[in-house]
Amino acid sequence: MNDADDSSGDVEMRSRTIHRDDVSFNVRAGGTYDRFWERVNSGSWEPQTFRVLRDHLKPEETMLDIGAWIGPTVLYGAMCAGEVIAIEPDPVAHSELMANLALNPKAQANTTVVNACLAPETGQVSLYSGGFHHSGESLFGDSMSSLYASGEAGGQNKVEVNALSISDLESQQDLSRLGFVKMDIEGGEYLLLTTMGEFLRRHRPTLFISFHLPPAEHRNERIQETFEFLCETFPHIYTAKGQPVPLREVLAMGPDWSTMAPDSPAEMTMTVARAGLIATF
Repeated sequence: MNDADDSSGDVEMRSRTIHRDDVSFNVRAGGTYDRFWERVNSGSWEPQTFRVLRDHLKPEETMLDIGAWIGPTVLYGAMCAGEVIAIEPDPVAHSELMANLALNPKAQANTTVVNACLAPETGQVSLYSGGFHHSGESLFGDSMSSLYASGEAGGQNKVEVNALSISDLESQQDLSRLGFVKMDIEGGEYLLLTTMGEFLRRHRPTLFISFHLPPAEHRNERIQETFEFLCETFPHIYTAKGQPVPLREVLAMGPDWSTMAPDSPAEMTMTVARAGLIATF
C-alpha cells in the first residue's frame, strides 16, 4: 500500500478549512495531501485556475470537470456553479475526492462524481501511474495518472478503468445547462478533445484546458492536430490571464513542436498552454 492509499483508508481523519477568494470548503487533514492543501490555502497553487473559475462560473450553469483529482476545482466550483459533473478515473484520487465532498454538504449536493475517464470510445482502458512523466516515485493519486504510458520506464503500474465517450456521458448526465468545461488530464487531452467537436459546438461552453508536453517523438502530430482543432472549433482563444493567443498565426508558421527552441513561437505558445488556455464561442 502506498502513502496515497493511506490517506483514503478507513482511519478517521481530521478536517481543515480551505479559503480561496471568498470561497471556503473543508478537506481531510493529517494525510498525504496536507502540503498540497496548504498551497491551495496560501494561494500558491495554480492561482490562474481559480481566477478563471471565479470569472467564468455562473450559478445557473453546469460545470463539467474532466480530471477532478482530489477535488480542488470541484469543491471551489460547486460553491459557484449551479452543478458540477466531476470525472475522475484514478481509484486513489476518486476515494479522496469522495471523502472531501462528504465534508461539504452543499458541494456534495451540487456534485455528481463519475468514476471513469472520458475517452474516444466507451469501454475499458488502461490508466498509468505517472503517465508519460512516470518515475520511480509515481503513485496513483498523485495527479499524474494518464491514459498515456511513459514508454520508457519499465514496471509502470497500471489499472483498468471504465471509459465513457462524450456522447455516452451526455446520455447518462443532464448537461442541458452546461456552461463551463475544465479539462486537465495529463496528456489525455490529445486523445479526447478532437472527439468532442459536435458536443462543444452544440453546447457552446467556455473551455479551460491545461496542456501537457508529450515526449518529443510524439509532439508534432499530437500538438499540431489538437491546436488546429481548437482554432477550427472556437472563435476566441485566450491565456489563463485573459490575453488573446495568436494561435492561428503560430500554426501558419509551421512550428516545430518537437524541439521548441527557446523564445520560439512554439515554445512561447506551449508555455501559456501548459498554464491553461481559455476557448470561447
